[in-house]
Amino acid sequence: MKYCRVLLCRAAVLVLMIPHAAALAAQPGQSPTPNPSPRVPHNWTAFKMSADPQDKKLVAAIEKMQWWDACRDWGREWRSKKAARRFVALREFLVDARLINGPDLMHVFEREVVVGMTSCGVYASVGRPDDINYTTTGLSRTAQMIYRERELYVYTEAPANEGNGIVTAIQE
Repeated sequence: MKYCRVLLCRAAVLVLMIPHAAALAAQPGQSPTPNPSPRVPHNWTAFKMSADPQDKKLVAAIEKMQWWDACRDWGREWRSKKAARRFVALREFLVDARLINGPDLMHVFEREVVVGMTSCGVYASVGRPDDINYTTTGLSRTAQMIYRERELYVYTEAPANEGNGIVTAIQE
């Protein structure tokens, strides 16, 4: 269980992130809603192939976004507890694009930043930084994300041609 928790295997992530179907059902004595919303697709491919007009709009809007805005919005949606379908669509887009990882899924909701998260996870947790300083070498690119109000400095490293790095250090 500990191994699965650290890596957050895909099945466990889905169980943790999607509300249990019983919780969505009508309470005893209440009638179900007359027009229940269609079932939420289970991955990004299913969202893209969905015939539901709501899903088509979501896919079009998400695919137009810059990756860092999709990351930030995913964190906001998760904490807002209102737009579950958009949250799932954003999460599945980010998973499919390999922009988020297990530590992101474990810490974004609590607005924590930890070593091992992606830059995407940092944006989802605490938003876009006030400033970013880059150091590029032949093989890698190091970024220092500066959050002045929080007095937080997050250091990430990525291959030279990528923007979504992995957090290697945090200074508070």
